[in-house]
Amino acid sequence: MPSTHQSIDELYTLLTPGLKLSVVIEFGPNDQFTFATHLIGFKHGSFIILDVPMKVRSSLVMRTIDNVSIVVRGISNSKLGHIIAFKTTILTSTTKPANLMFLRPPQRFASKPTRAHERYSLDLETTITEGTKTYQAYLRDISLTGCALFILGENELTKSSVIEIENDLTTFFSNEIKYQIVNITKTKSGHKIGIKFNHSIEMTDELKGRILELSVNASVL
Repeated sequence: MPSTHQSIDELYTLLTPGLKLSVVIEFGPNDQFTFATHLIGFKHGSFIILDVPMKVRSSLVMRTIDNVSIVVRGISNSKLGHIIAFKTTILTSTTKPANLMFLRPPQRFASKPTRAHERYSLDLETTITEGTKTYQAYLRDISLTGCALFILGENELTKSSVIEIENDLTTFFSNEIKYQIVNITKTKSGHKIGIKFNHSIEMTDELKGRILELSVNASVL
């Protein structure tokens, strides 16, 4: 169940510029307008700023939106990927220097982690092997139950297949760990590969220390 927070200071820690959001403007019980946007930023205790896409601006040009209720939902970039949701009212909007919407800070918000285990961001060179094919990749993040890899360019990997992974961390893993591809997402420069472990890895002090060391290096470089 989502937990409700009275302290808005906690919300600000989850709001990062560029965060993708789903927004519902509630003009009335049967009059709603839904659109997707992203967070521009906020001023602590004063307002939250959303981008207003041009198509949305055109659709709302004849509507009065000041002081209208609005519901905002999104998935934060926290290590546990918190879903956040809050209801507030629109303070005002502007078209210069850009199409922006200003919201009053909500009195409370709800959040719920989407992941059960903390995820560590990395940038670790990794070798992927499937049968006779080998790919050079990068380990982008890891948790107790899975990881994300990135391969530049094209590859012949397929969803649901089991692969072998080798890097500076896998030496800490049990030999019983299997790596199954659960999703493949194409990007402009390559493919992001989502991996699920057949069972959770054991987070020993040595493994955690190495992960933290690599995570710090990835955030500094």
